[in-house]
Parts: sequence; C-alpha cells; structure tokens
Amino acid sequence: MEIRELAERVLLADDLGEKLAPPPAGGLTDRRPGKAMGTLERPGRPEGLRFSRSGERSPLPSLRGPADDAERGQLLHFFANHELLAAELMALVLLRFPEAPLEFRRGVAKTLQEEQMHTRLYLRRLEECGVAFGSQPVNGFFWKAVSSMETPADYVSRLCLTFEQANLDYSRHFARLFKEAGDERTAKILDRIYRDEISHVSYGLEWFRRWKAPEDSDWSGFRRRLIFPLSPSRAKGGQLFNREGRRLAGLDEDFINQLEVYTQSKGRTPNVFYFNPQAEWEILRAVGGGDAAAAMPGSMRSLSEDLSALTLYLARQDDVVLMKHRPSLEFLQKLGRAGVPLPEIVECSAKEDLEGRKLGQLRPWAWSPDSNAFLASLVAQASLTESGWRPEWHELHSKEFSTRLGAEGGFGRGHVCHDERELRDALEAIGGAAVLKEPYGLAGRGLRFLGE
Repeated sequence: MEIRELAERVLLADDLGEKLAPPPAGGLTDRRPGKAMGTLERPGRPEGLRFSRSGERSPLPSLRGPADDAERGQLLHFFANHELLAAELMALVLLRFPEAPLEFRRGVAKTLQEEQMHTRLYLRRLEECGVAFGSQPVNGFFWKAVSSMETPADYVSRLCLTFEQANLDYSRHFARLFKEAGDERTAKILDRIYRDEISHVSYGLEWFRRWKAPEDSDWSGFRRRLIFPLSPSRAKGGQLFNREGRRLAGLDEDFINQLEVYTQSKGRTPNVFYFNPQAEWEILRAVGGGDAAAAMPGSMRSLSEDLSALTLYLARQDDVVLMKHRPSLEFLQKLGRAGVPLPEIVECSAKEDLEGRKLGQLRPWAWSPDSNAFLASLVAQASLTESGWRPEWHELHSKEFSTRLGAEGGFGRGHVCHDERELRDALEAIGGAAVLKEPYGLAGRGLRFLGE
C-alpha cells in the first residue's frame, strides 16, 4: 500500500472501521506521494463524531480521575477522540507535504499506525464499559490548532512538541489514577500510550532540531514557531509536570526548566498588570511641580526594580504581568514549587507581542501620565478598561486632597498650610513634633521634621 493511500483513507473516510484499519501485510511504499493537498475544514468522520458547528464541546476531564462509571466513560471518550485526531493530523501532514524528506514521511506513517492502534485500544475499552464512541460531543481544538500548518516544522512544533508532549503528563497521571481505582486494564492502556508518546516527542524533537535556525536554542525556536492561541502552556499538564518523561524524550534541561515556569492563558481573557511606582513623580511633573526634563530619581528606579515582582502575587495564573526584566528562572521555579500560581510574564520591550490578543482589564499600579502612555497601544483590546489617566485627576494624588478628605471624615491629624501663619496654628494645634510634606511628595523626598 502507498503511504498516500493510507493517509487518504485515515483522513477522508467516514467509516470508523476504515479509518482505523491497519495497512495490509507487506508494509508501505512511497513511490507515488502525489500532489500537495490544500486546506481542509475538517476530517471525514461518521455523523456522531463530527465537530459540532454550534460550538458544543465535551467538558475537559477532571484531573481527580474516574469517580464512577459515568466519569470513566467520559475520560475514555475524551482520550479516544484525541488519539483519533492525532491519526487524522498525521494523515494530513503526509498529504500536505509530499515533498518532505522520505525518512520524515516514513516516520510519520509509522506513528500514524500507532495512533490508530491507541484509538482501537480505547474503543475496545469503551465498549467493555458500555459507552458508545460518538455518544458525547467531541472537541476539534487540536484540529484547528494544527491543520493550518504551512511547513513540516509547524507540524512537529504543534503536534509532537506541544500536544503530544502534554500527554507525557496526562497519560502518566491518569494511568496512576486508574490503577488506584482498581482499573488495571485502562491503566495498562495508558502506560502503553505513555511509552509511545515518549518516542513520538523524541521523533518530533529530532526533526525540529534539523529545521530550526542554528542560532536558536530548542526553547527559543519552539516559542518562535508557535502562533497564538498556541503557546508552550499547551505543552504541559500544569502541576502534573513530568520531568523524567521529557528527559527520556531527549529534551534538554534548559527547555524543561523554561517550560516548567511558562504560563499563558488557555481560555480566560487575561488582565494585564504593570508596576509603575514612579506614578507620583510623573504626576508631579505633569502639574508643573518638577523639572519636566529631569530624570526619575535613582531611588525610584531602584524601587521599581526591587519591587516589580509584587505584581506576580496580585495576578492570577491566566493574567499577564508586564515587567522590565523577566525574573530569574531559579526565582520563578521557587515560586511555582511553593504553590504560587505564575502568570504570563512579558517583558516591557516585547509589549507588542500582546497586540491583537483579547485582553480584560489594564491594571497598572496607578493610572498616571506614564502608565497611560505605555498602555495606550493596548486600550483598544481591553474589554473591561473604562478609564485611564485624566489630567483633572491629579489632585487625587495630592496630600492636600487626602488631608481634607480625612478631616471631613473625622479621621487623621493632618493640616493643610499655605503660609507661615497657618503653619504656626497647625503646630500649636498638634502640640508636638510634626513632619512638613509637599503636596506631591515622592518616596520621602523633601521632608522637613519640626518639633520640640
């Protein structure tokens, strides 16, 4: 049988038995790879397994494992669809790129047959559990994310190094859970698939390294190859992170370490956090209280650097934090291993990477002229940002405003003084030591201590 004939059958057949039938004895040849296939909206499938046009999709399986027969069936159905999708996408790559190296095509065809076998194993187990394949909505996200590939390098980056790499976490995790639940038969299937996934990731990594730019590390080349909504976050199972499986697949330690701490939202619209403790300095200059050409004081620059990690604790895991410099890998690993959910970190110099993405709130430390200017290019993408900086708001940052507000509310001991007489009256009312502050102070600069 020709590789093209097998690929057409797996990709286009509407009959499940035909899609999953192994090639006849005698092996595969590739003497007639044919012309390149164009884009394909969806693979051929029987009625119950077609992607829903209404957007209905099966829920993601719970990581706690099978609580009962219904959840066991849901998990097996979910896994079976993913294995079928992998086989269909491998068939697509064989038809899209007939001029790819013969060695590559033979490897894809071999892996395709393993994905067929994985699907058959799940279907047999589904039948034993009394669940019909097609009884639940199926998720076509894998297809949408991978089928638009333009080169074989896209294929190995998106399928082998992303979705199959993530299964290094999920297959091992669920094998353990099924075993703990007493379902040895399903656990053995997942153990088999886990071992195969190691070889699939290894195969993809081999070709990825051949095709990536020589100056790129594995990690930088991988990140560069993925296009939103795909990101390295899709290449792992969150807290299920399996370092051992990745080492066995041949991934280097830098790649594994970088992936461990990498985060990007997989669905929820992220809020964007930005730390700008120099806000009062910018407001002071805006109201004419400072030299517009003067540089920010060194103390404020140091504060910005030292405390910039605060936003990591304020943001949720799916949020974005803009930072001047990305924290060290070791620092992020310590946070992650301590249970701190890490948000997506984008360096300020790469802010344009967010352009075109749907965003929630823009949340600087304070709205001020500098944060308004810095975040301006993202405002149109932010669905929940109702305000930025407005010049008339400058007095909200003034100590004169807060002192009067405190007096009206019956709290606080501050006094607003405009001349020497008002100052003397205030000191007499206080009856002790006092601190004289400017309306727009900055990190304790310009304080004068008055007292006994």
